[in-house]
Amino acid sequence: MNADERIPRNPYFSVYFRMLMALMVANYIILDGQVKPIIQVIQQKNFYVTLVFSFTIAMFLLESLHHITLLLDKRLAWKYAPVRRLLLQIVLGVIMLLYIDIWLVKGFFYLFNYDFEDSGYMLIEFPKVKWLLMVMNFLYWLEATSPGTLSLSRFLSTKNPSGDEYAAGEEEELINKVNKVEALRGRLGNKIEIIQFDKIACLKCESLTGYIYLKDNSIFNMDYKMNDLEQILDPQRFFRTNRGVIYAFDVIEHHRRERKEGLLSLYSGINPHATRIISRDRYMDFKYKFSLFRSGGNGKNTIVSQ
Repeated sequence: MNADERIPRNPYFSVYFRMLMALMVANYIILDGQVKPIIQVIQQKNFYVTLVFSFTIAMFLLESLHHITLLLDKRLAWKYAPVRRLLLQIVLGVIMLLYIDIWLVKGFFYLFNYDFEDSGYMLIEFPKVKWLLMVMNFLYWLEATSPGTLSLSRFLSTKNPSGDEYAAGEEEELINKVNKVEALRGRLGNKIEIIQFDKIACLKCESLTGYIYLKDNSIFNMDYKMNDLEQILDPQRFFRTNRGVIYAFDVIEHHRRERKEGLLSLYSGINPHATRIISRDRYMDFKYKFSLFRSGGNGKNTIVSQ
């Protein structure tokens, strides 16, 4: 069981890093090319107004790029359609944001009665914005296709994809803890039961409680949250099919597309009280990982007898 695969890391940058980048870019855009000494420039009254505006625009662009990338990761992952993803990344993450930047700057100049055409913005500042977006898009691509390449991002990232914050210094302790886990703790009344992974058919999380459904159709209560389960369970053997349900691959006989979603068919005798629908944003990933499981790519392909 590979702990690195079971503990998802956000390969991208934390909001604090994006704020730092925006501040650095804003200062660079303002100060680069200045004839006067920096100390004189920062003493001018309009410096801080320009700095606040430049920082706001830079932060807006970086935040927009971040969320555009996360959305595209969810809807069109690089590994499924790299050419289409590249085109969309360029259109949405570069071209669209550059047009928005131009209109925001024009609005700023209009607000303060400056002439945009005479400002030289398109010749001086705008190329720097283009480079910022292109470099950041490249970094996002690099981390998406080769996670951990920029090792610095592990320390600058504060959230995993599920949104749970954890300190980077706690990661090693968490990995060591998970490595030892091959079972979950279930409750049946006042009785505590240790349930091995290979006995589990399905897990369902609700707002106040959760359920473990076994392959023999036994049911146990559990105290785990969905984020806990995603960190503990082996992704080569289990898959989160929707917001609140996880299925073991070895109880799935086949699947089919139902409109834009997926629908599971389980082996005979496996009847957990949980939806068998795979949400549409997870279906492509499910098909890819399930095909690996069926091909024996996980090395643990134990199929339930029919």
